[in-house]
Amino acid sequence: KEYALENSYSPDVFYNHNSESVYRGALIGGGVIQNKTSIYFENYIFADYISKELFSYDFINNSLIVLPLPDNFSSYISSLIVNPSKANSVIVSTGVGDIIEIDLP
Repeated sequence: KEYALENSYSPDVFYNHNSESVYRGALIGGGVIQNKTSIYFENYIFADYISKELFSYDFINNSLIVLPLPDNFSSYISSLIVNPSKANSVIVSTGVGDIIEIDLP
């Protein structure tokens, strides 16, 4: 136990799993936007399966924001990739088998 504590590092990024308004519990990995023309350049975009939320972590400013999903979006996000063809877009698959492109605000 002492060895593990002495050789462990705190995470650089984390988000709260429990709050009064939402329960989060399953991080769905995404990717870092590398397109220099994107307003999300060097942001890590990821989702939470349980809460149906989309997040952006800004490495430069060490900030985390929740991004809005489209109004008609009702399913769970089961996977997420950064869209290689558009600067401010991700592609997600859902719990019901849909593949959806989401334009980031």
